Amino acid sequence: MRASSGRAWTAVALIVGAVGVFIGPRWVAQRLVGDGGLLDEVTAGVWIFKVLLVLHAAALVALGRWGYGTHVEPLIRLPERTHESVRGIPVPVLLAGALLLALGLRIVDLGSGLWHDEIATLVEFGRLSTGRIISTYTSQNQHPLYSLLASGCFALFGESAGALRLPAVLLGVASLGAVYTFGTMLVTRRESLIATLLLAVSYHHVWFSQNARGYTGLMLFTLVGTTLYLRLLAGQGRNRHILVIGYAASMALAVYTHLTAAFAVMAHFIVWAVLAKRRRAAREAGGPAGDAVVRASFAALVLAGTLSLQLYALVLPQLREPLFAVAPELGDTPWRNPLWLVAETMRGVAYGVPGGWFGLGAGIVVALAGMLSFTRRSGPATALMVLPGVLIATALVALNHNLWPRFFFFAAGFAVLITVRGVFALAASVRPRSGPAIATVLLLLVATASATTVARAWGPKQDYAAALAWVERERGPADTIAAAGLATYALKNWLQATAVVGVEHVAGLERLEADAARTFLIYSFPDHLRAASPPLWRHLRTEYQRVAEFPGTLGGGTVFVMSKP
Repeated sequence: MRASSGRAWTAVALIVGAVGVFIGPRWVAQRLVGDGGLLDEVTAGVWIFKVLLVLHAAALVALGRWGYGTHVEPLIRLPERTHESVRGIPVPVLLAGALLLALGLRIVDLGSGLWHDEIATLVEFGRLSTGRIISTYTSQNQHPLYSLLASGCFALFGESAGALRLPAVLLGVASLGAVYTFGTMLVTRRESLIATLLLAVSYHHVWFSQNARGYTGLMLFTLVGTTLYLRLLAGQGRNRHILVIGYAASMALAVYTHLTAAFAVMAHFIVWAVLAKRRRAAREAGGPAGDAVVRASFAALVLAGTLSLQLYALVLPQLREPLFAVAPELGDTPWRNPLWLVAETMRGVAYGVPGGWFGLGAGIVVALAGMLSFTRRSGPATALMVLPGVLIATALVALNHNLWPRFFFFAAGFAVLITVRGVFALAASVRPRSGPAIATVLLLLVATASATTVARAWGPKQDYAAALAWVERERGPADTIAAAGLATYALKNWLQATAVVGVEHVAGLERLEADAARTFLIYSFPDHLRAASPPLWRHLRTEYQRVAEFPGTLGGGTVFVMSKP
């Protein structure tokens, strides 16, 4: 069996290596992007792709022949996995019911108004060919895997807001199944089911599952990868090769969805390094010597990194400017202030949980109890859940990057599992015998209350269409419609509003005013406009009056209409 498996690995390796050796970089680059401005960068990317293919061919041969050792000594001990049944209804039926409920809640009003980042995804990437998508990285708005999935949905269903968001829906529902699977590694099936149900009826999860971005995919692949890594560290599974490749593929897809997933891999490496150091110290002190788990879990990390590079190889020469360029005109926005991140995150969470700020405060207390309980059960597993977010926040602050709360959504499954564990732990400390029943009832009541907040996630994320329609109804024959800031992009590139004139400076707006009986101006994201063009912002505040506003479900995404007679 081992010999035939080795031959299969070798055969696949030969195919991969042959592709790497014989593909022509310039020829491939021309097929991907033509003879345009990206040709040289993509050609260099194809060279990187070739080298990595050859390296991965060698890695496949090594994986087929390399044993990790016969003595398996786990690096971590997971809690005893209880097989507590849920009385009356089989667990698979309950899980399927939760997932079907989640799907139903996420397809309601799926085609409503897009917000700026979704529009940029549609215009800049979703409409491109597959070759252009995988070889283009011109802005951080490119979530490559999501762009590919959106393009596929357009091919199947035609271009629409619903088709653009469909991958987020499916990835979001799948992420709930991943929450359950990960949870059963550490807690009971009852707790895992309740956590899945809470996310199924969560305002925040529904909102992100209707957001045409890669965040639900990032959550899914991070959960799957972390589950597989836990199994590796615990020495589970008969075939560690499968776990190694599964982990590496999951985390590479997470990174290909959003680059912040690289910090999850870094967090996993830190946990591995600490555990490996302890193992080495224990071996030197005469303890168990098995290195199979150490070697397998390290190989998984390395392969995750190289596979991520393989997926990004074509665009690696393009990454520097989109990732590290800082717009100096936006230095005055609050988006890079850690205090703003904390305040905005708390505001957003409070808006979508039962009880608002009170519910948030209670949730924090319960989550702390859950964190303590998880740490007692398995400190390394707790670190795998918490450390990625800490690393992301640290890196964003160090790089003076915008601190968007959405960068941390991937950890929502971990957060809910920690909170559920806290409720069960607190209930057990008060009533040891009836604690699980009490916790179950309380959390089901919370889920019921949470379901009442889901409707807040439905509707347009930004209502540019309604704002434009209102202005077109109100305008007279001699009136002019202008747009400023990010609203210009949406109105011109998505809604194709040919009558709208984009303005960036006061002088341009004043020229429009001079030739019009009345001037309407549409804008959104006041913080951005204020920072990008202070004189224009002052002109609007002093010379114009607000005549209409169109809120959306995106925090701070209200579309405003100003008028000057």
